[in-house]
Amino acid sequence: MSEKMVDLETRLMELERQHQELSDVVADQWKIIDALRGSLSQHKDRIGVLEAAQGAKKSEAASSIDEARENIPPHY
Repeated sequence: MSEKMVDLETRLMELERQHQELSDVVADQWKIIDALRGSLSQHKDRIGVLEAAQGAKKSEAASSIDEARENIPPHY
């Protein structure tokens, strides 16, 4: 009976160690995921700013072209 008890306690200790290792791995992965989410959010914001700036430049260019078409000299 005593050997069985020692064997069970040994197995339990090993399972507790493995459980703690897995818990640490999961915690580390969550830290990495949170960092990646923050980075992704920053990149999305940056892309939005760049796209807005590009859209503004395109509409400025389009209005310049429209203005040039309106001011075409009569001999064209």
